[in-house]
Amino acid sequence: MEWHPPLTGAAQWRCSLALLSGNQASNREDSLPCPTRLIRVPSIPMRCLLPLLLAVICPALAAEAAPAAQDVVLLTNGQRITGTVDDTVVVRDGSTAIRTRGGVLVMRRDLIERIEESYATRRAKVSDNDAAGLYALAKWCLTKSLREEAATLLSLAVAVPNGPIEARALYARLIDEMKGPEAAIPLYRAYRTAGGTASEPLARLKQLEDLLADHEKVANTPIEGPAKPAVNDGMEARAFTGESVQYFNACEVQVVKVTTEDGTNQVLRLTYHPGDKEKAAAKRPLPGISVKDTPMLTLYASNPTDKPVDLAIALKTGEYVWHESPTVAIPPGKGFVEVHFNLLEKNFKIAPDWTPNAPMAHLDDVKELLFLVYNGKAEGELLLDGIDFKKKEL
Repeated sequence: MEWHPPLTGAAQWRCSLALLSGNQASNREDSLPCPTRLIRVPSIPMRCLLPLLLAVICPALAAEAAPAAQDVVLLTNGQRITGTVDDTVVVRDGSTAIRTRGGVLVMRRDLIERIEESYATRRAKVSDNDAAGLYALAKWCLTKSLREEAATLLSLAVAVPNGPIEARALYARLIDEMKGPEAAIPLYRAYRTAGGTASEPLARLKQLEDLLADHEKVANTPIEGPAKPAVNDGMEARAFTGESVQYFNACEVQVVKVTTEDGTNQVLRLTYHPGDKEKAAAKRPLPGISVKDTPMLTLYASNPTDKPVDLAIALKTGEYVWHESPTVAIPPGKGFVEVHFNLLEKNFKIAPDWTPNAPMAHLDDVKELLFLVYNGKAEGELLLDGIDFKKKEL
């Protein structure tokens, strides 16, 4: 079999390669001591033959020298050429240009059995707005152990409106494996919100949410405290006001004095009223304080109503970014319970998705503290005392 590559130049010449499949070369004077013979060669500069020699006569050397991320061209005779298929090179009809380390090699397509495209080649053909194409390429990447590339592709695919719902499930599972449950929970939730119904990702989400709920229940369960508040005043003694009724139910804030056997103490009283919002709020501005060394907000709470009430905190940090904690159920009764909010937990809600899995940012720049009473249509009051940021106990 002879191959006549479409070589061009100032001089009009042509060369042919006889590709032998193990047969003994002829005894002609122009025979070469290798499986390939160069026939009827005019005076050809070595720079023109170098790509051909590297890729065809010594394909193993070319493969070793080329990066693993390049295309692999499989020839009909079993040889392999490693390089990059370059569609920008102008060639004759029926030919393909392959850019190798030694230069550009032009091959007749009837000599090519197939081309195994690299990730780079495949990625160049897929637009960032082609969700289906990104999803398909991500699945191919996983067959090649290209997990980071697959994660990047899936992050783009799920950002495209009305993309394949399967891409969300695969993205959640991959992040679950690579970065762990905390990073994966919002992705599983996004899959469920988008209408995903596959049993496997939904079962995994339920498992993670159950574990998270158990953890928060243990971490935030109020500790039975004394029947009377502490004598030493904390942050409750001044500067708290009710939040705007534009966004919250009405809340009246007062500092009241409580007399006990140990003396007179000031307690923060929140009187909340029913409304069309889910919660009432009281706030206190802070001068950008740092709580990095004291990341545990502690307080005593008393709920003199006859029903439990849910209490949460919110901190605005940095550029007044809202971080909201999980709620703590304050039981009814006239006694006080001790409540802890750990600011180092990764269970705060922030914009835009408001899922409770974010860490508190900018602990060195706290601008505002808020107490949130989830009262809905209920009316009542809550007493808070001993509010302080403390070091986390080991």
